[in-house]
Amino acid sequence: MGYLINYSRVETILHRISQWSFSIVLAIGAVSLVGWYSDLLIIASVQHRYVPIAPSTAFCFLIFSFLLLAYMLKRQSHIRQIIAMSGTVLIFSICFAILVSFFLGKKFSIEHPWIESPRNIGNIAAGYMSPVTSTLFLVATSGFICLLVSERLLSARKSNFKKIASYAATVVIGAGFTIILGYLQGSPLLYGGNIIPVSLPTAIEFELLGLGILSACGPYSPLIRIFVEPNVKSRLMRAFVPATIVITFIDGFLYHETFVTATNPALATSIIAFLSIMIVGFIVSKIASSVGNDIDREHAERDRIEEALKESSMKDALTGLYNRRFLQEYEESLVARVRRRDKLIGLIMSDLDFFKNVNDIYGHDIGDAVLKETAEILKNTVRASDIVVRFGGEEFLIVLMDLAEGEAIRIAEMTRKKIESAELRVNDSILKNTISLGISEFPSDTENFWESVKFADVALYEAKNSGRNKCVKFTKEMRKAG
Repeated sequence: MGYLINYSRVETILHRISQWSFSIVLAIGAVSLVGWYSDLLIIASVQHRYVPIAPSTAFCFLIFSFLLLAYMLKRQSHIRQIIAMSGTVLIFSICFAILVSFFLGKKFSIEHPWIESPRNIGNIAAGYMSPVTSTLFLVATSGFICLLVSERLLSARKSNFKKIASYAATVVIGAGFTIILGYLQGSPLLYGGNIIPVSLPTAIEFELLGLGILSACGPYSPLIRIFVEPNVKSRLMRAFVPATIVITFIDGFLYHETFVTATNPALATSIIAFLSIMIVGFIVSKIASSVGNDIDREHAERDRIEEALKESSMKDALTGLYNRRFLQEYEESLVARVRRRDKLIGLIMSDLDFFKNVNDIYGHDIGDAVLKETAEILKNTVRASDIVVRFGGEEFLIVLMDLAEGEAIRIAEMTRKKIESAELRVNDSILKNTISLGISEFPSDTENFWESVKFADVALYEAKNSGRNKCVKFTKEMRKAG
């Protein structure tokens, strides 16, 4: 338990990053659209080679970011998911048509209704969406569509779609970063060619858009997990990657200053800078892995000592099992682990039948011996990854991790039979016990973990009321009884 991460807190932070990113994109899109029709081209007035954002581009950012923001504010709303999917498909279609029209020639462009005539900023014809911009929109919208699809899936395919969404977001971030580098070094990429350059506001918006979509994928996304895990490797990555980006910016700027003889050094320097980040990032990752693993081993040893002291307050003195406090402490981490793997938690609430009679007839010493033997049988029946908790008195809760649907009832029945066949010698006689068990599954029975525990308890009382020494699986019809 030394490296349990609070995924709920990380998810909240990522959710806020997404909301802020999409809000800023929405604001830039709105300002750019108003600026175009008001003839207030702020960026273009700074430097004659800085192209303004095209009205069609600003419109797409405005609508797409609005859909993303509305979705993030209430992700579980089925209606919002449908609206977000429909709007995203519309943006995808518009950008696909613009990209096709570029290769067919501007006379076929669907952008003509947006502008009366293109404006010239220096030697650059502005007003039309760059094919690079339309391509990045296709990537970004495809990634968001995959994220929306993943919300409707419950199997392993859910994580696969989220991976695709996170990779698409990373491509958008990388492309935006490369374009911004070009502007920082004094010249937009593709300037002087036949392709319309991407404007600086567009690059910034794509950077924020990619960051927002990547954050929306959540902490279980492989690219996010590299940075949010609590181990030393992730801590080193969080330290080295920002430093690498800063170093690359400086390196690119200095390289441009010494590379003035080129016709347009921006493309070359930006590509070199981006490749440098990838190479340095790869090296840093390997170093972090090598050094981090050694440090992790040392920390793990220290944590084991600290954990032993902590666990002493979370274990039942009689049986050596975890107590209810342990479950309250680690419930969030257990739930996050199962959600990350798209599996179930099986909850088996069990209670020894007629245990009060054992104490009354044989005394509390024999009763304690029965409890210890029961605890030993339960521990030996389940896997090492499962958790057995003494919930109180003669009640035991078994937490079965990473189960497929229906497995919990099989394990419960196996447990019942082992308790029934066990024998405890008391003086010259043999004492035998039976046990009743109630089963629920999280999150299939309910999305609330503690409610699922309650459902297992409801099923247990159903088992006792219907004859004892049996296993009962919770059903929806039992909710009223709970």
